[in-house]
Amino acid sequence: MKRVVFIAVFILIILLVFIYVFIPSTITNSKTVSVKCIDKNILLLVGNKQGWIKWLPKESFTSDLIQYKDYQLKLGGATYTSVTFDALKEDDTIFNEIGFVKDSVTKTKITLISSIATGMNPFTRFRKWQMMKKYDTVIDELLLQLISFAEDRKNIYGVDITDGRIPDSLFISIRKTFNHHPSEAEVYEMIDQLGLYANTKNAKQVNPPMMHIEQLDTSHFEIMVALPIDKVIDNAGNFSFKQMVKGNTLIAEVHGGRATINNGLKSLEQFKSDYQFTSPAISFELMITDRRAERDTAKWVTRLYYPIF
Repeated sequence: MKRVVFIAVFILIILLVFIYVFIPSTITNSKTVSVKCIDKNILLLVGNKQGWIKWLPKESFTSDLIQYKDYQLKLGGATYTSVTFDALKEDDTIFNEIGFVKDSVTKTKITLISSIATGMNPFTRFRKWQMMKKYDTVIDELLLQLISFAEDRKNIYGVDITDGRIPDSLFISIRKTFNHHPSEAEVYEMIDQLGLYANTKNAKQVNPPMMHIEQLDTSHFEIMVALPIDKVIDNAGNFSFKQMVKGNTLIAEVHGGRATINNGLKSLEQFKSDYQFTSPAISFELMITDRRAERDTAKWVTRLYYPIF
């Protein structure tokens, strides 16, 4: 019997030594990932509850807490480079800090540090060690959801922005200033003039018409419309031939009327600014849908281009 008791006590001592030596008084886990998203936009996604709502399921939100897996997340303070939150589970609280710094022009490095005090009780210490092992998986899943959302440009800018090349290089164009926002009828009148002039030069239209509108002041607008054509032709009067380099460009396709188109152009402008691109030329919209034939603006398809380098 004494031998059994001795062995049991010896094993217990070994376990206690293991617990106190190999399980620290504070357990800290750290994860670092690189995200194809600028640091400013990462802050918008994690700096407050409204940001978290965008990339976590809506049913995860109750009151002022975020219910995620078996934990309730309580957001803390935020700075330009870090955000804190507590992960609550029953009587346990895991402290978390998300830090983010620019990794490159296009990427952000995110570091998430989680820690919990284990206390002196060996059984509590061991239980919290087990909990942190499981919590490590929870953090992996949380970061994956953030990365998946943040790297989708449509989630950040409202439109699906892609990189491409300017499709055509030869154009015939015309400009006109209005003391009001030009109507679709006025736009297509200019397009028809271009089409007639191109025909006189035996030039064929190779893509839908292009347009750029610029507001000069509170009541004046300048519009330029252009037709992509298949050959070089002469300038004549108000008709101006242009040859562009088929360079790099941002592209976004939108479905809707003028408000939707303008919002898409603003998104391209914001993306260009965020990623520090320079533009060698003005943005323009390719009028895929014939707006005279389709009166329902919700069905208009417009491809937006913003040349960059």
